[in-house]
Amino acid sequence: MEFAEPWHEITSEAERKDLSKELRREVSIWHALAWKRPRAIARRQDRDDVLFELGSDRWAIVHLTWHREWNRHWPATRTFESSEAVAAQLREDHLDFAGHSEY
Repeated sequence: MEFAEPWHEITSEAERKDLSKELRREVSIWHALAWKRPRAIARRQDRDDVLFELGSDRWAIVHLTWHREWNRHWPATRTFESSEAVAAQLREDHLDFAGHSEY
């Protein structure tokens, strides 16, 4: 998968582990990702959004809150059923980011 601003691939295994650990800390037992083993793949530079691979061509973009959550809706999570769907979202994010970076 290719990444363009504002997304950047996570190349450090330490950062990958830290972000995956943070996600596990944040989700409650009622959250959609509570029993998953997500792997951090990319990070958005202008927000606390992280792209996680969930396995079997399933993905999630999660807005980390950096504290323990008890509500099943937080951290905010958007799931994708294919790498094509994720790639489309990343392209949309890039176009939106590029359009606003002129200001």
